[in-house]
Amino acid sequence: MFKQNKYIKRMLIALIIVTFVFRILCVVIRNDLGYTDWDGIAAFGTWLGVVISSFISIYIYTKTQETDARQIELQQNLAEKELQAASLQHKIDSFDLRYKTYGCLNELISTTTFLRRLYSPQEVKNLSDHTIPLLYSGWVEANIFNNPVHPKAYALHLEIRQKEMQVDSLRRSTANKSNTMKSTLLIEELRQQLAQLQVEKLITGLNEVKDELLPLKIADLLFSNDLANSIMTFQNCYTDFLAALLDETKRQELDSFKSKEADNLFNALSQLENNKILDKLKQIIKIDSVGSPTSSIKTGE
Repeated sequence: MFKQNKYIKRMLIALIIVTFVFRILCVVIRNDLGYTDWDGIAAFGTWLGVVISSFISIYIYTKTQETDARQIELQQNLAEKELQAASLQHKIDSFDLRYKTYGCLNELISTTTFLRRLYSPQEVKNLSDHTIPLLYSGWVEANIFNNPVHPKAYALHLEIRQKEMQVDSLRRSTANKSNTMKSTLLIEELRQQLAQLQVEKLITGLNEVKDELLPLKIADLLFSNDLANSIMTFQNCYTDFLAALLDETKRQELDSFKSKEADNLFNALSQLENNKILDKLKQIIKIDSVGSPTSSIKTGE
């Protein structure tokens, strides 16, 4: 607005000066010739029109350049603000994903640490048969697949419990009867159903666990290579370990403490502990004084 007023003032001053000059020239020409030289005045007017048109053209061109420059500046400012907003949103999203990864990893490490202690032969020697609930795979199944936090697997677990109660009831009701053929067939049918439901429950629970482990599967997008490799290796070993429960032979190996899957899982846990992965994640994930997330986006960290 200030620049526009400045140009208007300059134009008015120029017009006033030209008007005075024109008036003076008219007087001079008339005094010299004794009459008014209209041809000279017309020529001067034409020249004056050219000068004014040129001035107006220059003014319009200058204003157009200023408008274009202002528009470019506004677009640049808008682009910078959008870039800053996108960068902030990326930091917030990155923080959320990293925090979920940390929480998931921390929970798995706690569970695996307890399993490693339970799996230790020294620990088994200190426990009596009465205090070891189905040894190892039984504990895993009870705490992972028979847990309400996995609703689909838990629903199958409740159905299994119901059929197991039916089998027990049939056994008690036919204990003192001589003709038990029908009950025996029914019990055998229920056992087959139980076996199928057990496998279905383990598969369903394993899929639910895999869904919970999704934050760990994108660790390579959130952390440096060394951190991501340790996290994803641990996640893969944990999944393989749970999948071993679907194989009867591997279930026996778990119970006899000769499981390759368990050994791999505990080795991956030791690698996490030796490299202090959780401590490094705590340093990467930060929260400022007002509670807004701030985390480094550099992949080198």
